Amino acid sequence: MRFLKLGIVISLAFVFATTIGIIRQGKSKDSSLPVYGTVEEFQLVNQENTVFNSQSLNGRVTVVNFIFTSCGGVCPLLTQQMAKIQDKTKDLGNRVQLVSISVDPDKDTPARLNEYGKRYGADYKRWVFLTGPIETIRRVVVKGFMNAMSEGNRVKVQRRTFLRSLIVKTSSSSTSKETSAPFAKPG
Repeated sequence: MRFLKLGIVISLAFVFATTIGIIRQGKSKDSSLPVYGTVEEFQLVNQENTVFNSQSLNGRVTVVNFIFTSCGGVCPLLTQQMAKIQDKTKDLGNRVQLVSISVDPDKDTPARLNEYGKRYGADYKRWVFLTGPIETIRRVVVKGFMNAMSEGNRVKVQRRTFLRSLIVKTSSSSTSKETSAPFAKPG
């Protein structure tokens, strides 16, 4: 358990430091972040059943993670980290946005995501929870943000896994940096 907490703290510190660094770099024309690819156009709905599309990513630093509300393992930890990032970046206003994408759209309706976000103190002006058709989510997760997603939207948490976030610096949704910190799951 101690290693888990340490991993989470290290992950949060790294993601926060990287986010601040990206914002500060944004003022210069020369960005040292590698371009991994372009996020394809997509359209999902948020926790208020309002359309959220890929253009909503433009012009802001975006921290993206992938969750599902019935997850009892790593998802609550990831969501707690996002809540901490929200708190630590509140003075940056809307220059930083947080996006949590559900990988279980059958269960994670907008209403359920709304309740989930409220549980973690989400400021919906800066942090959105997205859902939509599984085919769209799979395309966004795998092709857009280059993360693995198993067939049939089942997520298997193994004994050793990674906390993952994706920080996207956008002018045209094309520059991104992935961060991860390993931790050992107890048990």
